[in-house]
Order: sequence, then structure tokens, then C-alpha cells
Amino acid sequence: MNQKIPIPEKPALLSKERKVLTVAIVIALTNGLNSFADLATNYLYKDDYQLTPAQASGAASFIMLPWLIKPCWGLISDNYVLFGYRRKSYVIIMGLIGFISYLILGIWSKTIHSGIFLLFFTAVAFAFQNVIGEALLVESAQRFGAQPGRTEEEKQKQASENVSTFFGVRHFGMIITVYTGGLLLEYITKQQIFLIASTLPLIAGLFAFILPENKKHNAQENSTPKSLQEDEEEIRPIKEEDEITETEISANNQTLFLRLHFQ
Repeated sequence: MNQKIPIPEKPALLSKERKVLTVAIVIALTNGLNSFADLATNYLYKDDYQLTPAQASGAASFIMLPWLIKPCWGLISDNYVLFGYRRKSYVIIMGLIGFISYLILGIWSKTIHSGIFLLFFTAVAFAFQNVIGEALLVESAQRFGAQPGRTEEEKQKQASENVSTFFGVRHFGMIITVYTGGLLLEYITKQQIFLIASTLPLIAGLFAFILPENKKHNAQENSTPKSLQEDEEEIRPIKEEDEITETEISANNQTLFLRLHFQ
């Protein structure tokens, strides 16, 4: 009986994976750190906009809408190429949107409507970047599972580790801001808090430049990213018995992606 011998991962592939995981972790961390602006936002409702508790709850519900439709952002990123990329371009663009929205909120916005809409756009930016970070982890687990000699248990373990890492880093960022958000408000203004927060989506956008993703020239290409297809070709054995079909990959991708979206 022939025994399959696992093929060692190539250094180039490992380097790609490290870059992908770095971008995903930065996205998770900046998402978590953004919580330190929550207290400043509450005081903005109360002191600047003079909103009642019911009105403040309504505004907060509207601003949370981008997080409630996270699967829509994933579908957009999966099916529509932006400037030749499915991941990188969206992270960069959303970084700019979040940066500009927080910047205007910190230096100019004086009316209720402008403030709420600016906060809405920051939520869009962070929710979209969050979805991209999750998608990167899905694709990383997918590449890991495509390697020869990997058992189903190893595949599930790697997928679980990716999910745990993403949410662990994100919650770590939230924990840091639980205390620092209130402490900062004792020394600086709400507007200055927003100016500091404006750097968070921008940082994630800048890190997206290191993302190893090949440029696409046709928006109607196969929904599996080209960089992913190339990596699968590098690590997939020639023997027919070791091949993983595109249908299986797509099914695994959708399952983990939906698990992440509805966390």
C-alpha cells in the first residue's frame, strides 16, 4: 500500500501566508481599538446634539446597520473586482473613507445629520474591512486544506485557529480601549478622540499594500482569486487521487465565510 508523504510547504508560499495573516490581524486589531471612540460618540449625542436616550438609541441603531448586512459586503468583494483586486482595493478604499469621515467629524461637523452620517460611513468602512479580514482567513484555511497529506481534522483545526486568532485579537483591542477611552476623555476633547480614531482604518489600508494578490483584468473571472488558484497549483500533487475539486473548495469557503459573517 502506497503511503502519502506530505510535501513540505514552499518558502514563497509561507511568506505569502505570513503577509495575508498580518493584514488580517491588523484589520482585527484596528477594529477592536475603534471601540475607544464609543464613549466619545455617546457624549457627542448627549452634549453636542442634545439627543434624548430614545433618539440616541435610534441613531446608534442606524449606525450599526453596516454591521448587520456584513454578508452583503462579502458578496460585493467576492463578485466585483475594484481596480483589478478583490481584497486589496476594498481595504484601501475603506481605509480612506473611514479616515476622511472621522477627520471631518473631528474638525468640522457641527450638525446632527452630518455627524450621524459621518459615523455611518465610518461603520461602513470598519465593517467592510472586517469582512475582508475574515475572507483572507477563509482563503488561508482553504490553501492549507489544499496541501497534500492534510487530514480533515487538521483542516478543521487550522480553520478554527484562524477564527480564534481573528476574534481574539479583535477582542484584545476592545479590552485595551475599555479603560483608555474614558481616560483619554479626561484629558482631550471628543473631537481629538475622533482625530486619533481616524488613523485606525488608514493603518489597515496601508497594510493592505503588502497583500499578495495578483491584479485581474476581467471582472467576470472565476470567483476563486487568481493568487489562490496559483498557490493551489503549487502545492497540489499531480496524482488524480490527491486532487481537490473546485466545487469542494468553494463549499468549504462558503461554509467558513458564513460562520465568520454571523459571529
